[in-house]
Amino acid sequence: MKILGRFYKRYFIQSLAFITVCCVFLNMLLPVTKATPTAAEVVAGSAAVVQSGNTINVQMGSSQAVINWDSLDTSYNETLNFLKDGNFAVLNRVINGGPTRFDGSLFAENGIVFIVNTQGLVFGPTAYIQASQFVGSSLDIKNTDFMNGQYAFAGGNGAVVNHGDIVAENVALIGNKVLNAGTITSPGGYVVLAAGDRVLLGQTGGSVFVEVDSAEAPESMDTQISDVPADIINEGLINAEGGTIVLAAGDTFSRAIANIGTLETAAGKIKVDASRVENMGSINADALEGDGGTITLTASEEVVLAADSLTTANAGANGDGGKVIVKSEGTAVFSEGAMIEAKGGSESGNGGFVEISGKHFVFAGDVDASAENGKLGTLLIDPDNIVVKDGDGTNSTDTLYEKQLETQAADIFLLAVDSIVMEDLTDDELDADTRNVTLQTTGADSFISFDQSDTITTTTGDIVIEAGAGGINIGSLETGKDGGKDKEPSGKISLTTVNGGDITTKDLRVTSGWISGEINVDASANLTIDGDVSVGKKGAAILNVPGGSDAQAVIYLSAGEDVVLNGDVGAYSHGKEDSLPGGITTADITIETSGGDVFINGDLTAEAKASKNGTTEATIEVDAWGNIYFGPDAAAPSADADKAFVQSFESALDTEDGDIAEIIINAAGNGDGDGDGDGDGDGDGDGDGDGDGDGDGDGDGDGDGDSDGDGDGDGDGDGDGDGDGDGDGDGDGDGDGDGDGDGDGDGDGDGDSSIKGVAPIGDNAELDILGCPILMKWAAEELGIDEKTFRVWASIALAFDVDIQPCQACARLKQSAGILQDAEGIYMTALATAVNQIASVDAPASPEQMASIAEAIARNRGDNSDYAMAGQWLDALAEYVAILSTDLGWSLDETIAFVVDKYVAPATADDVDANLGAFIAMRLAALAG
Repeated sequence: MKILGRFYKRYFIQSLAFITVCCVFLNMLLPVTKATPTAAEVVAGSAAVVQSGNTINVQMGSSQAVINWDSLDTSYNETLNFLKDGNFAVLNRVINGGPTRFDGSLFAENGIVFIVNTQGLVFGPTAYIQASQFVGSSLDIKNTDFMNGQYAFAGGNGAVVNHGDIVAENVALIGNKVLNAGTITSPGGYVVLAAGDRVLLGQTGGSVFVEVDSAEAPESMDTQISDVPADIINEGLINAEGGTIVLAAGDTFSRAIANIGTLETAAGKIKVDASRVENMGSINADALEGDGGTITLTASEEVVLAADSLTTANAGANGDGGKVIVKSEGTAVFSEGAMIEAKGGSESGNGGFVEISGKHFVFAGDVDASAENGKLGTLLIDPDNIVVKDGDGTNSTDTLYEKQLETQAADIFLLAVDSIVMEDLTDDELDADTRNVTLQTTGADSFISFDQSDTITTTTGDIVIEAGAGGINIGSLETGKDGGKDKEPSGKISLTTVNGGDITTKDLRVTSGWISGEINVDASANLTIDGDVSVGKKGAAILNVPGGSDAQAVIYLSAGEDVVLNGDVGAYSHGKEDSLPGGITTADITIETSGGDVFINGDLTAEAKASKNGTTEATIEVDAWGNIYFGPDAAAPSADADKAFVQSFESALDTEDGDIAEIIINAAGNGDGDGDGDGDGDGDGDGDGDGDGDGDGDGDGDGDGDSDGDGDGDGDGDGDGDGDGDGDGDGDGDGDGDGDGDGDGDGDGDGDSSIKGVAPIGDNAELDILGCPILMKWAAEELGIDEKTFRVWASIALAFDVDIQPCQACARLKQSAGILQDAEGIYMTALATAVNQIASVDAPASPEQMASIAEAIARNRGDNSDYAMAGQWLDALAEYVAILSTDLGWSLDETIAFVVDKYVAPATADDVDANLGAFIAMRLAALAG
């Protein structure tokens, strides 16, 4: 590929140029036979410089000192010692002559040693440095900054070159250009190679930070990297076991970093950052034990992992793989023959994380984030756009090939800004084996598509697809696992759009497996499924784990507009093995739309079985803002929970020995004129009939009269259009009781008469508990129980009183709760005022005063006074208690305790008025009888 060819050629030339310059620089100093440091002047702090033969001892008299030298050149047999009991720091600045050539030895057991020469520094092959911390810089530093521990470097054009051995807890080589061709060892500390015009070096929270800046380039200057050798090159070995390695170059002049040698830090961190970064050697953050380390290669223009390069962050025997992040604001190139590893431990641990990100990318290498005894790691590819092509290939910009995705040893996560498009596959299948597959676009109008004849398949892996307004238009998705001895959970399928995006798909299948199988589809606009949706199947249901996790098969299909299902929908679970006490095998199907109709052209089946102990629950719920249409070939929905079974186009419930089978069909009927006439009618009939707008309603013998002349059946009648009466198609409902109501208007329908195209299957509904799913859900959350339990509970508690429907009870409960919550505190303030107008805040109220307070509140209900608002709060309290204790069958003790904990205690927690709390307690006592 041209881009790779240019990059390799450019860096090869640059490396040769830099190395040649350094060699010439080195050879210029070779004629010196003896190069002893000379003319030391202490300009800050105190120190004594004493020479004895080939050894110079610098005895530190203070903990900090600055020494100016005419020369710090040393020969191979010369030694420079810095001596002091305790810790110290010394800045050695070379102020005369050319570059410093250091071929000898330097020792500073407890010291931080800086050597600064703005003309450059060369540490020859025989150089050996051992210190607590060592900094070699061709950028200058102010004496005051050094003495204050502010390590800010600026000014100087020289290079820093190391061919020797440097051993220190922390090492920094700083210059306009930096080359390491020797060995740098920093156990547990940091190694910094920094190139720029200004460098700030420091530590915070135990971590090193490096800020590198470059002066602004003149507009006339050609800043192409091809004209400037790489600013940092490592062709030697840098080892910071358990520590941090940072290679950083300012990017204003298109600065570049190239690693030709080895960077290694056992389980540590390696960060390389410049305008352009290339790894042609080895970068290693493998752990000896435990988790792998972190490698981050970032560039503003280009990051290249060259052919045969190796970048690894593997775990030790027991641990998780580390992280390898390759990120460019321009192009990220992962060349053919390059390798990235982030493997989990051989004995335990999961695979790590690998990221290839850039506005553009080239992906031709191999990734291994496997784990012998754990979960696969993740490969993230994150550009603007991604195209997946058929078959195999390499080196195409912004393109992946089918075989590449099928052979990477990692979960696949494709994250694009604008689009992900998979072209038609010859074999019709992208086989991800056991990998998770995630396709996600983040742009507002982004989209994801592939041919409807193609399928993405995985075994036990999850498939997640998310897009924006452009929507999701794909073929089939399949995951799952045949029951095996490892009893792994089944995979999950999730599809989501935002910003009004549609979803169109073929089959969605979780074929089989253990513990849980789930399909979750949430379309921001329309949802169309031109195939079957299934979790498990007959004879291959989702299974439970013996004595462990229960079997769950869950399908959730939701849309902001219409839902169109052109195939069967089935959830199958089987508690085949012994479950834990209280274990429940569940099969749930939920289909809902918040702004359209639901079209069901296939069968709906929820089947939960338990061969041994444990109970089962099978639920089908269909909620529509508009209408629900069942096609001519659609059978009645079927919920089978072992001993409980219902089959109906209407809401139905059956319970037996703890098993629950439930069908919830709720259509609000909004949107196409099914209901409220606006004609002139009056009367409050008790007769039969309904005025239905378009003739779709079925009266139940309790006709909807209308006392206000609106023709909408909202007057004194009790009918709800759910029974045997017949609408006449034009909104002319006739109440035949005590009055006549004629509604021949054109109102918008909002009734329950919006389930279309079905014939009655028989009356299986024991109690209509599902005309208000939102209220039921709210009530369950209010009482701190799950919605399904509340429905069953409500059906049992309220079935004994046919005059009370759960919707009514829930509505009353919600109205009372809204007052009791008193979000703005107005009711409690009013109640406190009412109490304190009669009882003093300085003394406990007498029984007579309490009675007077109650009487005053009762007497002033009709005005807008504090008494009236106090009365409203007390009425809400009484209503709330009555609903729980009477309608829902709670004991009074349970009810009072719940209400006190939820509303009374929070409302009075910060109040210092004991009489207020006493008055409320008195009213609660009265309610408790």
